[in-house]
Amino acid sequence: MKGLKYSLFIRLGLIWAEGTAALDKGIFNDKWGLYEPHVMNDLYKRLTLALDSNDPYVPFDALSTLIGPRGATFFCRDRLSFLYRPAETGSSSNAMDIDS
Repeated sequence: MKGLKYSLFIRLGLIWAEGTAALDKGIFNDKWGLYEPHVMNDLYKRLTLALDSNDPYVPFDALSTLIGPRGATFFCRDRLSFLYRPAETGSSSNAMDIDS
């Protein structure tokens, strides 16, 4: 079944999850749940900052905020043909990275 499920929001890093079982049979506020309001406000500020820019890397920056630079590079380069920023050596991200 397609749709907006909690597992999608977990993968995007919009809600927290604990353990691999959270994706299959998690219980709200036990294995997955909502972040504190300040975390969501920070995410909102970072996304609006990226989206309000006139920079040609806007799609990459917005995707990077949600899924991390590695996943954003994969989608922008291999799937969407958008500009992407070169990987920075030794950098880390608080966003969730996806496997390519």
